Amino acid sequence: RRGNAPVYACVPSTVAAVLARPSSAYEERAAFFARPDEVEEIVVKRALGETLDIARKGGGFRERAPRSRDLDESESESVSGWLTALLGLRGANAAANAAGEPLAVITLHYANIVEEVRFSRVDGKVVALRGDGRTVELDATAGDLASPPSSLTRPLVLLPSSRARALRAYELFCEGRSQRVVR
Repeated sequence: RRGNAPVYACVPSTVAAVLARPSSAYEERAAFFARPDEVEEIVVKRALGETLDIARKGGGFRERAPRSRDLDESESESVSGWLTALLGLRGANAAANAAGEPLAVITLHYANIVEEVRFSRVDGKVVALRGDGRTVELDATAGDLASPPSSLTRPLVLLPSSRARALRAYELFCEGRSQRVVR
């Protein structure tokens, strides 16, 4: 051949287009690296000081803090859906400061790896500070995912009812024990 060879002579144009993208196009934009099926333990420490500790147990989950109990099927499904949504959080890499109103610190344990992400609210957006030091800027609705499902955190109380007078007896169950209360 005479003269200079074309720049993309041996590379298909589709590959050349991909290689021509800036390096920022290949940066990881996920808040977490784990997949939902890999996670063995989840610890959520909220800004108010509350801690929720959940671990896998068989086909479901076990709550270890603030109470120690096995989660029923619907609660386990709720945790699984929340975990899938949480691990699916993606955003734009942010160069902004991650210092703001703290929301929660979520720690995941999987395959001998501990991954910790700190969530905070900065200028109306949620920023996730990953363990590798990078920040991921998320939209404001991501702050809802920084807390576990409300079914795990609401207090267990008996709600008053208009049918309370018709109630003659009820039975309480706790950790394999039961108590029958008769009026």
